[in-house]
Amino acid sequence: MVCFGIYQNLYISPLKTLRMDYISINDAVKMYGKSKSTIKRVLKNAPSQHIKKGERLNTGLFKVLISAEYLNSLFEPTVNTIDESSNDLLKTLQKELENKQGIIDKLLQNQEALIENERNFQILLERANQRADLLEQHYKRNKSLGADIIEDIEESEPNISADEIPTDRGTFNEWLRGYKKSPNQ
Repeated sequence: MVCFGIYQNLYISPLKTLRMDYISINDAVKMYGKSKSTIKRVLKNAPSQHIKKGERLNTGLFKVLISAEYLNSLFEPTVNTIDESSNDLLKTLQKELENKQGIIDKLLQNQEALIENERNFQILLERANQRADLLEQHYKRNKSLGADIIEDIEESEPNISADEIPTDRGTFNEWLRGYKKSPNQ
C-alpha cells in the first residue's frame, strides 16, 4: 500500500477505487506522475465538490486540496509511488545492505587469503617431509659406515684438541678417513 499526504488519514491503493479523499497538488503530482501545471489546470476545471480548503499556510492562504476520486477518474495512478518516509527507509536499508555487502566482501577476501596460506603451508610441509625422508635414507645408507668409524675412533682414543678437528662436513669426513688410515695418530 502507498501512503500519501491524504487528509483523512487513509491509505490509498492505486488499485482500489478511491473514496472522497483529498490530496494536495504536490501529492497528486507524485501519485499520478503528472506535472504541477497539469494538476493545477485540472483543479481550475474541477467541480466545486471535488475541491476543498486545507490547512492554513504561513501566508494566510489555505492549501488547496483536490479529490483523489476526481483525479482517479482523469488519470491512472502510478503504482510505484513512494512517500518521503518510505524513501528514507529505503535509503537506510540501502546503506545497511551496502555495509553488509562490504563485510561479506572482506570475509571472502580473508577466506581467499586463508586458503592461499593453507596451500603455502601444505607446500612447505611437503618439502619438510621430503627433506626428512632424504635425511632418513642418507642415515640408513651411512649408518654402517659411520658406526665403524666411530668404533675405530673410540678404540684409539688419541689426544686431539678441538682446534684440530675441521668444522665443515666435507673436510671433516676427509679428515676422519685420513685419521682412520694413519695408525700412528
